[in-house]
Amino acid sequence: MQMNKKPTLGFIGIGLMGRPMTLRLLNAGFNVNVWNRSPEKLMPVTNAGAKACTSIAELVNISEVIILCLADTATVESVIRNDILENGSADKLLIDLSSIHPENTRQLAAIMQERAAWAG
Repeated sequence: MQMNKKPTLGFIGIGLMGRPMTLRLLNAGFNVNVWNRSPEKLMPVTNAGAKACTSIAELVNISEVIILCLADTATVESVIRNDILENGSADKLLIDLSSIHPENTRQLAAIMQERAAWAG
């Protein structure tokens, strides 16, 4: 990630919290790629300039920083295990803003660190 430019962001979870956060990031001049399991929720952010991705894999591949704002622990774990681990790399940053228990976050971070692609 180059420090002289703003990183390209990937935001997963455009709901009650994700939508306003994405809009603020767009207003701050970031390029934001977005994905949501209910694509109709993307319209307010794509109208504001976000790029809709057809899959989480696409979002991860074209984003430098991946931000999660998901409903629950099971969803976060599923997205990380099924999509992010398979498509991520050591030069990417994952930020989880989901309201899950800190111990679950630590467990998922340990799994990611065990994978060479995310070991930094």
